Amino acid sequence: MLSPANGAETGIQPTLDWSDSIPVATYYEIQISMNADFTSLMWRGQGVKATVYIYTLETALAPTTTYF
Repeated sequence: MLSPANGAETGIQPTLDWSDSIPVATYYEIQISMNADFTSLMWRGQGVKATVYIYTLETALAPTTTYF
């Protein structure tokens, strides 16, 4: 993942960029959790086309909260 970098502080509606990946998947699944082990997902986006490598979250995240 190019951005956000691991441990980076972002705005409440960050853009995810994984354009450095090798396109071997049919689609990508984006998962967001407040737990590092992802035992509880607060957001899950399925079906992001493999030809799309940049995605901006449609729903704003809560400020001053750590997400994984």
